[in-house]
Amino acid sequence: MDVTFRDNVSLARVEMVVDGRVAGFVEYELSHDRIELNHTEVFDEYAGQGLARALVAHVLEGARVRGLTVRPHCSYVAAYLRDHLAEWLDLIAESDRPAFGV
Repeated sequence: MDVTFRDNVSLARVEMVVDGRVAGFVEYELSHDRIELNHTEVFDEYAGQGLARALVAHVLEGARVRGLTVRPHCSYVAAYLRDHLAEWLDLIAESDRPAFGV
């Protein structure tokens, strides 16, 4: 399985491409210092393969590289962050942590 990621700026989403087909995405809103992660979706035929985790980890790593803070409005992203808090806590502004349960 060949998995790649691309930032589809025109749709404001990071897409995960599996074997040449879009398999899922994370929708976002971007400002100069923050990315708001609004919705994560992996299509049914790709469910149960750990692809959502890989997609979210890719988006979070991209935010880190760009020096962005993250606001996890998407429940899947918020749950992922709580489950991997030690790895990603630095991406959530301290003032935002209580609102997102982290």
